[in-house]
Parts: sequence; structure tokens; C-alpha cells
Amino acid sequence: MIAFFKDKSSGGVFWLVLLSIALHAHFIADPPQVITSPADGFIYHLLKWLPDVPSVGLMLLYQLLIITQALLLNYLCNNLRLFQRQGFLVAMSYIAITALLPEWNNITPSLITNSLIIGVFSMVSRFYGHQKSKGIIYNCGLLASATALLYVNAFPLILFCFLSIAVLRSFKANEWFVLLLGVITPYYFVFSALFLSNNWALVSNYLPSFQLHLIWELPHILGIALAIVLLIILLLLGSVFASRNVGRMLLHARRVWVTIFILLALFIPICFVVRNGLLDILLMPTVPAAVIITNFFLYPKSRLLTNILFWLVVATVVFINFTWIIVRA
Repeated sequence: MIAFFKDKSSGGVFWLVLLSIALHAHFIADPPQVITSPADGFIYHLLKWLPDVPSVGLMLLYQLLIITQALLLNYLCNNLRLFQRQGFLVAMSYIAITALLPEWNNITPSLITNSLIIGVFSMVSRFYGHQKSKGIIYNCGLLASATALLYVNAFPLILFCFLSIAVLRSFKANEWFVLLLGVITPYYFVFSALFLSNNWALVSNYLPSFQLHLIWELPHILGIALAIVLLIILLLLGSVFASRNVGRMLLHARRVWVTIFILLALFIPICFVVRNGLLDILLMPTVPAAVIITNFFLYPKSRLLTNILFWLVVATVVFINFTWIIVRA
């Protein structure tokens, strides 16, 4: 099955669509729902009308978002030459791992935000070696800040921009100031509007609220544990093969790989440190995770282990999601 995604051919898109439909076959019995709350930020006002959409419409919207995000991320990685061979493995990895948990199979702020995370990552990757960089740096800070306002739990994107400029460019105080200015701009206009309209009390809705906690009381904790263990194994294997092959790449690609690991490290803890943090928040780290896991599906000479783990992911998706349907019944 993996062989269908290794070549950069038009047929790869067909297999991606087929894979996504197959992995979400449980939508027939458990269609996606719209899950949001006023504490999520501005995105709540965009999503609160969607529950009126028929289930078929939500299924199509979900598939459109997931497949589009997978293809955008795949195109970006191919364009940056992050792998020695171009194909659709990044998109395959993204679609496969995002189907693992029932919480990731709904229309949520995290799902929408993943499109913006890919956009910020695309801008960040252009920092290196760009002569007229101030415009890109400002726009990157602006997009990261606007994303954090749209969905408050996406605030690590702001820190990601600052760490990325430190990795990809030599230190220039004026560039850091431009990035800071880009970050401040959306907050300045939003907070000014709240103050002038005597709605300052609502400012807390657009800032993250922190509270350390663990996730133990969910009804399908066994499925969660199985999915997390599988993801950890895939990430470790992907990291090992990445370390073996990144050194052969151009300096730009090597530095971009550093930012990918930074992005993953910043987003993983969010589910456990924000108030009312649920598993749907962990959908955001799947963007860098899919890129890292792709190394395992691409580089090993023996295809037996890669195929075994791929079908294990598929089996885990089926087991967890259909078990969830039974638990909810």
C-alpha cells in the first residue's frame, strides 16, 4: 500500500482520497460533530453556525479539510526538499495519524487551525537566505498572532516564530523588532476595540488560561493509550531515520528540520497545561509529527516493518473508532 504514495504521480491523490474515505468509514454510524466553546476565541463565532449543517455536509467538510491540509503539507515538504525522494508519503502519514482518535474526527478549532499552522510553517521556512526578509517576518508574526486570537490554544505559534528566526537567521535586532510588531498588531486592534466598546471584560476570552492536569477519566482510555504508544513508536523511528539522512541535505533543509522538531515540542504539552484542555488540542502537533514519521515510511530498505506498522495504524484506527461507537451507544 505504501508504494502507491512513494512516487510523485497524479494517481497519488486518488489513493489519498481513497485512504481518507476508508479510514473514516465509521462516519456512517458516527458522523462528525462541531465542537467549540466561547473560550476558544474568535473561531467560536465562525463554527457555532455549523451544527445546523446536515451530517453529510459535515462529513464532506471534514474530508475536504483533512485532504487539503495533507496535500498542502506534502507540497510544502516536497518544495523544501526535506526528503531525498518526492511523493505523497507526508500526506499519507498526516491522513493516517489524524484518523486515530475519535476526538480528532470532528470539526474542531484545532482542525481549522492546522491549516494556519501549515501557513505559518511555510512563511517560517522562507526566513533563511531571504534578502528582503522584513515583509515576510512581519507577515509571519501577524499570521501567528491572528491564529492565536482565532484559537487561543494556538499561542505556541508565536513562540515558534521567535525560535525559528533564531535558528534560520543570524541575529539582527531590527528583524526581531519587526516580528514583535507583527505579533502585537492583531492584539492591539482587538483589545482597542474591546476597550472602546466597553467590553474589556471579554478580553479573557482571547487569552489562554492555564491549569495543569492529566487525562485519565475519559471512557476510552485504553484506545487513547494504544494510539499514544503507537504514535510514540512512529515518532521515535521517524526521528532515528531523520537523524541518519538530514546530514546529507542542504543547510537550509537541515535548519528547517530543526524548526519542525521545535514545533512538535511546543505543541505537545498544550493539552496538559491549558484549562479544560482536551484531546482535540493534540490534533495540532500532528502537522510536524506527520513530517517526522514520513522518514520511517520512506528510508528503511526493508519494507516489511514499514508495511506492518502502516497496517497496524489502520487496524488501530478501526479498533479505536468503532469501539468508541460502542461505548457511546
